[in-house]
Amino acid sequence: MSTMTPEKLVADAESAIAMEIEAVRERPSTDVLTGGKRVKSPADDEVHYRFETSNQSLRFAEKCKATLPGSSVTITPVDATDDGMTFRFPEDFGESIPEMELEWENDFVLKRIRESLTDLLMSVDRRNRIKRLISLPDKVDQSDMADGADAFETSTGAASETEPIREDGKRNNAQRDAIRKAMNQSVSYIWGPPGTGKTATLAYIMANYVLRGKTVLFVS
Repeated sequence: MSTMTPEKLVADAESAIAMEIEAVRERPSTDVLTGGKRVKSPADDEVHYRFETSNQSLRFAEKCKATLPGSSVTITPVDATDDGMTFRFPEDFGESIPEMELEWENDFVLKRIRESLTDLLMSVDRRNRIKRLISLPDKVDQSDMADGADAFETSTGAASETEPIREDGKRNNAQRDAIRKAMNQSVSYIWGPPGTGKTATLAYIMANYVLRGKTVLFVS
């Protein structure tokens, strides 16, 4: 088995994200908007229409394919509010557009993740945190053996050598405790006010399972 490095870890993640982006593009998002009204645009050569919609994912679309009666055009989101969206159209369709069908690639979040992965290797601190997570310790820290976390099973079901939890060295005691317990419980609940590290703790729980040969399905 090849040694895991920050570069390989990021490369594997980038490959997985690329496959997810391709999958999203094969099945674009769709919606039907009604009651479009032509609104004042900042430039004389632009045509803007505003539609009432609560679809928040539209604000992240780079461009949309709009199908109107007898026409199909590419439009661009230019302004979003909680209850509406304004698009730039390539031509004037009159004072109003009663209805249009929209189709767009909802890959904004995946693209931002891909950019963040690239940035990981540009920071010495982040690179070192990854190394601490994926590197095997020289010896077992007995403080990591609390709560019965004295061994784990591999994907084959056989008990392996004693191993502590892996983390970046910046987790607090409550976060480390939650990670340890999640390694030995079939169901766990993590509660805390905003900003207390619930998301990061969940990420390290998943990382520890993967590093122990498990398969993880993350659903949000």
